[in-house]
Amino acid sequence: MTSQSIIKSLREWVSANIKNCSIEKIGDETDLNEMKLMHSLVFVEFLFFCEKEYKVMLPPEEITPQNFRTFKSISILITNLILKNSSSCSV
Repeated sequence: MTSQSIIKSLREWVSANIKNCSIEKIGDETDLNEMKLMHSLVFVEFLFFCEKEYKVMLPPEEITPQNFRTFKSISILITNLILKNSSSCSV
């Protein structure tokens, strides 16, 4: 799974689940926090989507504004969690 494929699916989820969102105006490094796209309930749904879609557990200490600032930062977090899971499974 590539960073770009993760970003694509994140963008698709946001587009499908957030009303009045012009996804084409949001770049991979656009500050999502500044845009105030997600209220708390939608953010929780987004977290559940990430865990289910990528088969990862998001540790509470990783759920930070910095890690969820942009599509790119979210994809980096998810990629790191996938790699961590795969390396722990191969031991």
